Amino acid sequence: MVGSGNKKRNAILQTVFVLALLILLNVIGAYVFQRIDLTKEKRFTLTKSTKNLVQNLDDVIFIKVYLEGELPAGIKRLRNSTNEMLSEFKSYGGSDIQFLFENPLAGLSDEEKQQVLIQLGKKGIQPTNLQVQDDGAYSESIIFPAASIFYKGRETSVQLLESKIGQGPQQAINSSIALLEYKFANAINTVQRTSTPRVAIIEGHGEMGSNQLQGMVNVLAPFYQVERFNMNDHLYIPDRYKCIIIAKPTESFPEPDKYKIDQYLMNGGSILWFVESMYAELDSLRNNNAFMSVARDLNIDDQLFKYGVRVNKNLVQDMVCNPIPLMTGYLGDTPQYDLFPWLYY
Repeated sequence: MVGSGNKKRNAILQTVFVLALLILLNVIGAYVFQRIDLTKEKRFTLTKSTKNLVQNLDDVIFIKVYLEGELPAGIKRLRNSTNEMLSEFKSYGGSDIQFLFENPLAGLSDEEKQQVLIQLGKKGIQPTNLQVQDDGAYSESIIFPAASIFYKGRETSVQLLESKIGQGPQQAINSSIALLEYKFANAINTVQRTSTPRVAIIEGHGEMGSNQLQGMVNVLAPFYQVERFNMNDHLYIPDRYKCIIIAKPTESFPEPDKYKIDQYLMNGGSILWFVESMYAELDSLRNNNAFMSVARDLNIDDQLFKYGVRVNKNLVQDMVCNPIPLMTGYLGDTPQYDLFPWLYY
């Protein structure tokens, strides 16, 4: 009987201990955020640059996320992932990172809702109209998958939901979650910036023209002042450029231009090289049944090698490739096209 009483008392003590430990862990968890990234690629671990960004803030960054209330499952997953991401930002940034979630239309009249729509629209935040099925009946719900970032009287916005043509809802949510760190880090960096840095697109060696680079310029334009810089017209590359871009040169670099590039780099400049060592243009195959791929003589191999880079004279042939349309003949006066695998696409 004594042994039975001891066992019962020990069981009660163990239960009390486990309950006390769980309560303690929950209390600690309320004040300390930590998550373990078990993915091989460390997809859920902040990059070093993001950690440095939030650890070196000189004032409070306040983030208002407009995802709250009754949300569909996919959007709720985006909302929870956003909360986890911002909590991790806060674990490194401390009190300089503050955020809240709200439904901007909650408790408002129709007239007040219209005013909110106009105000958010001026910030570049557009609503998403969702159709929700409940007990066989469909209803519409307006949500704002976006956030506003405030810093020292300045403000910028982030659109959290990514959507592309041909992409299903699940893929869109996954893509949106994968881009959360980039979007918030980029927005924090943008709202802190007091001046717009300059970048230069280099010309003079058969680089890509304005039309070919327009997409890249459009992406850079909100953050950088993009200019074109012809090296033939200048004795040196000014240090006012944060970075220079050398986009697919097709002509040989003379030694004076290589010296200008080297001096710019040695004085603290940055360079983006987009170099193709082999000539293999799609237009050549359109105009002829076959063509010979040859090496481009750009005269920069020695300079790149000095920087620790070697561009091999190789072509990558991908057996899992996309097809391209090629004309195979005529039906009367109408050209006929068939799709053929293009091993470099």
